[in-house]
Amino acid sequence: MLRSLTLGAEMFRQSRETKVHMTLAQSARRRECIATGVPFFDHLLQQVAVHSGLMMQASAIGDCFLDKHHVVEDVGIAFGTALARLLCSLAQTNRYGYFYAPLDDALARAVVDLSGRPTLCVGAGSAGSVCSFNANLVVEFFRAVSRSVGASLHIDVVRGLERHHRAEAVFKAFGRAMQQATRVDASRAASTKGFLTSDNEDGRRNS
Repeated sequence: MLRSLTLGAEMFRQSRETKVHMTLAQSARRRECIATGVPFFDHLLQQVAVHSGLMMQASAIGDCFLDKHHVVEDVGIAFGTALARLLCSLAQTNRYGYFYAPLDDALARAVVDLSGRPTLCVGAGSAGSVCSFNANLVVEFFRAVSRSVGASLHIDVVRGLERHHRAEAVFKAFGRAMQQATRVDASRAASTKGFLTSDNEDGRRNS
């Protein structure tokens, strides 16, 4: 279920496995309140909230005692769907964004195209665990976001050995790239076609 806000959206998603509540908004009072039951994932989402400039509130209850996969994926779906709704309330945006984010030994790159066509390309992903969090779930989060908002995402770790730094740098880069892509610029045409289409859950169309 979606509920529109003044400049944002609220998303409720419930299944047999999880219950997720996500709010995204453009607000001068940028604050985040994130509690998914997965501490390291909360830490990563905080990077997106801070670096994207969006007010984010996210909560999730799920079967983490079995596997954190369901919570991570469903939070990604809720984030992407709420973001799609937020974009409906904005004027024409830049559509494109990219950023390189360093964190000590790690360097990550994120490139975003809010094209309405979901694509995910990931290079040099992380393996293993960080604070009991399977680093491979990072890919599942971005796959869910891409499909739900209808975006082309290219995520790469250029270098870095420390898994924590690699994962955090990716989310910082994604947040900064999203900040560029969602910035309002009415002077720019969305596409040479004159509009963008989306197959995402919210059915967003930009014109």
